[in-house]
Amino acid sequence: MFPNAMTKKQILLLLADLGILALALLIPHISQFMLSSGPPCVFTLLGVQCPSCGATRCVRYFFTGQFSAAFSMNPFIFCLILYAILWLILVNVSCFTGWKPAGKISRFMVRPGVVITLAVAFALFGILRNF
Repeated sequence: MFPNAMTKKQILLLLADLGILALALLIPHISQFMLSSGPPCVFTLLGVQCPSCGATRCVRYFFTGQFSAAFSMNPFIFCLILYAILWLILVNVSCFTGWKPAGKISRFMVRPGVVITLAVAFALFGILRNF
């Protein structure tokens, strides 16, 4: 094997990155379809905002570069998108450069305790936004 050849892990990560990029380019079109033809949210029909109210518009605005509009639609989802982008960057840096701190941080970001904390924060955000 050549010393500079990509490993199987690097190839798979590169393919995943390309898939994520393709999805990011399609998101504005998918969200426009969802906003124009989707059924109304059950929470909205009850007069309550759920934690994800505005999430589709937030994602659409984020991926079209309208960051202030995205943040105003749903600040929690906006922060989750940034969190996911940071995690993806750290995974790539760790895989392609071998920089160990990036790998440690990226593994910490998806530990069960962190994910549960984010889920609880999401639920609390949904409750508090109705007051």
